[in-house]
Amino acid sequence: MSRYRRLTAAVLSFAAANAAAFPDGAPWGAALPDTEFNCGQCHFDYEAVRDSRALSLVGLPTRPVAGESYDIAVVLAAPNAKIAGLQMLIEASNGNAGRLRAASENIEAIGAAARSTTPDPVNGAISWALRWQLPTALALPVTIYVAAVEANHDGSPFGDTAHFRSSTIESTASPAAA
Repeated sequence: MSRYRRLTAAVLSFAAANAAAFPDGAPWGAALPDTEFNCGQCHFDYEAVRDSRALSLVGLPTRPVAGESYDIAVVLAAPNAKIAGLQMLIEASNGNAGRLRAASENIEAIGAAARSTTPDPVNGAISWALRWQLPTALALPVTIYVAAVEANHDGSPFGDTAHFRSSTIESTASPAAA
């Protein structure tokens, strides 16, 4: 076997193993850009985009009320993507950020974290809907971390881009003012 063929076989084996490394979804916590297992570690062909303008959070309260629920959406504008995946994590200063509930079957949520379990098809942009149930005692600040991968659907880590975005909420409304 020629050196070129061995190299090609090695690259394809690595790509196939990497693409199937997390068949049930990325590891929890991959939305944090500074962790060892963030989305950019597996989707590494392009530089990960921190504070990405392609990612937005819609419906996020500016002054949340403890105990209330909010319907929020994560939107990824990805004109070149064929598929995309999501990770989201909400952290509160006291460790209790409430819980997320997914509006679709291919998103799972545990506590204040959510992730895609299968990639979603993209047609220029994609939106994931979640409901955030705040705890009865919300300690601020609360930081929402979101990561999304726009992928080319070739089954490899090449040609994909990881996007990261975070938002911090620093004040709440009193229940009477809401």
